[in-house]
Amino acid sequence: MLYLRRPDAFVRPQFWAEDGVFFHADFTLGLRAVFQPYAGYLHLIPRVIAVLGSFLDPRWVPACYVYSALGVTLYVAGRTQSSRLPFSSHAGYALAVVLVPDAPDGLMNITNLQFILAAGLVLVLISRDPESPMAFAHDVGAMVLLGLTGPFSVMFAPFFVIRAWTRRTRGSVVLAALAVVTGGVQLWMIIFHPLILPVDPGAHIDWAYGLALPGARIGGSLFAGRYFPVEASVLLQNVLGLGVVALIVYLAMQWNARRRAEGFLLLGGCCLALIASTVFRQRHGLEVMSHAGYGSRYFYPSQLIVLCLLLLAVAKGGWSIRGALVMLSVFA
Repeated sequence: MLYLRRPDAFVRPQFWAEDGVFFHADFTLGLRAVFQPYAGYLHLIPRVIAVLGSFLDPRWVPACYVYSALGVTLYVAGRTQSSRLPFSSHAGYALAVVLVPDAPDGLMNITNLQFILAAGLVLVLISRDPESPMAFAHDVGAMVLLGLTGPFSVMFAPFFVIRAWTRRTRGSVVLAALAVVTGGVQLWMIIFHPLILPVDPGAHIDWAYGLALPGARIGGSLFAGRYFPVEASVLLQNVLGLGVVALIVYLAMQWNARRRAEGFLLLGGCCLALIASTVFRQRHGLEVMSHAGYGSRYFYPSQLIVLCLLLLAVAKGGWSIRGALVMLSVFA
């Protein structure tokens, strides 16, 4: 599926956007670049990949970046099949990782790995506690690496704390502490490290597109695909936005069994937190970002969670959800 979506990356590997920034920083600063913030926060895993690429002939570095991104993407897809997740494994969850409608520019490059790894962080969050030292070591390593790659540990840290409070197990407490630490580091970077393109604090914010943005880019992209009108009315987009939020809440509340309920409530909470943070991040360009093709990487994690919630609902049953999934497969 990855090859069908990005054959150019397999046939002619090349840098994508900030891939060149990571290469240049490693070339000029060496290991010091690993903990250098970019766009206001740390990108630990892309920086480590850049360090590994520095041992190669420069002509092979783009291929190193592309295939490293492939490996990381397959890791996240593989984690969807873990027996520690609160639902039965199914190939559909792994395929969803690479079939998110808006994802092509976010796949097969290290610049956008942070958005794919946000899904990996959610998988760590909803997993059952490790039962072996190896599994515990994996969770600790994943929490550190993923927590310091992108800003997502900032918004997910409260959910790890809630998880630890409800479980009261050693493993959940350790992960919650790591989430707070990594999220705190990223938050400190966000607050004190200047953005590359600072925004005028007095710039106008068109909050009329606050719900329109997730309506168009999640509801429109998932359920209508290329058939969703580019110039759809603000009213239609806002109605879709309300529908998306309602759908996420509805799907997250479907399971009553305690063990499963925790997982689905955390999934729903993370998805809503992602949507809220994306709207806030894009608050100065809400109207532009509501058009398909602009910054699709920002919507990848929330689209993926909605897809997985739909798949989970289909596994449980229900004609309304099955109808929604059929609509999704036909139009997207």
